[in-house]
Amino acid sequence: MFAAAGYETVGISNNTWVSEEFRFDSGFESFLHAWNIAKAPETDQGTLSKESQGDQKDTRAEKTTTWITDWMATRDDSRPYFLFANYIDAHLEYAPPEKYVTDELPAEYSYEEALQIPQDPRRHDIGETSISKDEFDVLRALYRGEITYLDANIEKIVNELQTSGDWDDTIFVITADHGENIGEHGFLGHQYNIYDTLLHIPLVITGGAFSARTATNRLIQLSDLAPTLLDEVGIKAPSTRSQFQGYSFHPGSNAPIREQIISEYSAPQPSLDDLEQRFGSLAAQISHYGRSLCAIRTHEYKFIHASDGSQELYEISDDQTESRDLIGQGLVIEDELATELRSQTAQKPPERDPFSSSISTESKERLRDLGYL
Repeated sequence: MFAAAGYETVGISNNTWVSEEFRFDSGFESFLHAWNIAKAPETDQGTLSKESQGDQKDTRAEKTTTWITDWMATRDDSRPYFLFANYIDAHLEYAPPEKYVTDELPAEYSYEEALQIPQDPRRHDIGETSISKDEFDVLRALYRGEITYLDANIEKIVNELQTSGDWDDTIFVITADHGENIGEHGFLGHQYNIYDTLLHIPLVITGGAFSARTATNRLIQLSDLAPTLLDEVGIKAPSTRSQFQGYSFHPGSNAPIREQIISEYSAPQPSLDDLEQRFGSLAAQISHYGRSLCAIRTHEYKFIHASDGSQELYEISDDQTESRDLIGQGLVIEDELATELRSQTAQKPPERDPFSSSISTESKERLRDLGYL
């Protein structure tokens, strides 16, 4: 829709899922894979040793950011633009540049020792590796280091916009596709569950109607972002908007304010069959991984329903860690949320198989390195 309105549309992605193989290049005049510009000198990233993969990962955001700032400085500014940049550094395995994590690490761990802690989420899932509480603390420090590193890269983009004089004419959005479990609920990474450790993500917008420094506790879904940005730049597109499930939260919008949000984990990834193929026979205690999940969340409560029939209920306003399951205690809210969730998910279109299209060997390797296969 931005392209149709005359905008130059550019995307750059570090995420294998966010690629033309999964049709994410649709609508973009230019769509780049950051791994094609983020290669170590004279070394193909696909053949890096395990020891050098961490060093390669450390420079991915930096090289992506350099490409973005160079593009901003040299582009033809006769048209407005829509730029989408997908970083992936705050993702297992965590290996931030050392200077961004030194102050975060416990005194008894060196940077090199921190990177030796096992970070394969699937090996953790099946119980092949064991991570102690102290080691999880170190992994959280590495995760914070990754985020600090991303902050520094975002600052470079902001500085370029300010230097060029474009900042006051820019709507700048920072958000994420998911959070991470780093020991919470017994998990490592972001698979096989639908807790707020994964769902409660940052959303920062500045510019235009969002220039005021305010915070909100409104319930917002990522699907709400598209109509909000279209409202900000005045793109009508009524026929396309009629297909949206999201509600604009633009200050000038009259769209309804959400009283609840719906979240779904449509299929286990990897599946139990894939885990068994990779690791051999699996322990019985992970059999519940082979299920889909859906949840409904208000400001006060969160109800989770699994395809195996199990359910969970949390008073999220008083139990943000979702540690006290209230299911089966006779609370009226349990039936109310269950009924509403059934109603909402009954309207959902059928899921597409993410592997229904042909995937290159290189992409499969990248997805396997990220823990999806």
